Amino acid sequence: MKKLMNLIIVILLSGIITNCTDKLREDFEEIDFTKSAQLSEKPIVEYWFSDYMPLIPVLYGIKTYETTVGDEGERFTSKIVGNYTIPYTSGAITGVKIFWGRDDVELVFINDKRNLYFIAAQIEDESESIISTDCELTSFPPEAIIGKVYDGMIFEMFPEGETWEVNITEEPYECRLTGPTPDGGTNSGVTLVTIDDVHISGKRYNNAIILWELEPYFPFEELNFSGKEQELGLRLPTIEDTQDMAIDDFIIFGHRIGILATGNIGDEGTLDGLDELVSISHNFR
Repeated sequence: MKKLMNLIIVILLSGIITNCTDKLREDFEEIDFTKSAQLSEKPIVEYWFSDYMPLIPVLYGIKTYETTVGDEGERFTSKIVGNYTIPYTSGAITGVKIFWGRDDVELVFINDKRNLYFIAAQIEDESESIISTDCELTSFPPEAIIGKVYDGMIFEMFPEGETWEVNITEEPYECRLTGPTPDGGTNSGVTLVTIDDVHISGKRYNNAIILWELEPYFPFEELNFSGKEQELGLRLPTIEDTQDMAIDDFIIFGHRIGILATGNIGDEGTLDGLDELVSISHNFR
């Protein structure tokens, strides 16, 4: 499955990457990401995404997840482990570091009470990847700030050719473009938002936010979760919802809880992996 960094950025937010499909879209045209899949006559209810990612240890707690599709039965934990300062030349930014037990990934977020910033990831090979406007770490890309979202919304976190992923453990910095690419090998940052009442590990969570990572260069593949979507309470996106873009993976967020589940989608639209939240401990002694 994808590493969480490739999901969240959207996301989103988890696991190891597989490309969505090997069928390249031949008639690719630039997508208008300002358009929503939501019908105009349907009232829009907006949600602050920052309310879905608590970054205070006592609120975040120590979360335990279990793999229910894929390597079934495996468990791992997630918790806040401290702060992390990004040395942008325009001014340093300090975020909260979260340990994600699968693959020993560490993620860095900032929640300013109204917007959520995803700024870095520390992977198990000790690389430290930071999102930047250029290879010199000049500043944080404003497009990667998530504010209000709504059901049917599509947004683009990493404009093609404008956002960089910088590994600061290398000298000089190792730097590569991130965003949608024809080979599908990096974080597209193009994300569909859906809002559903979901059931994770048998517990109901109302108005959960689901972020679906899209691949603009690949055509939509109909999703087949073998009935798991009914257990989860998920509405699977359609070709109209995605504007005919393929879906790589998804993350489900709970209000004032954080990540409820992460899923990886295979080449044929199948659910190849799923990690679900099973418990939260707030006992830090």
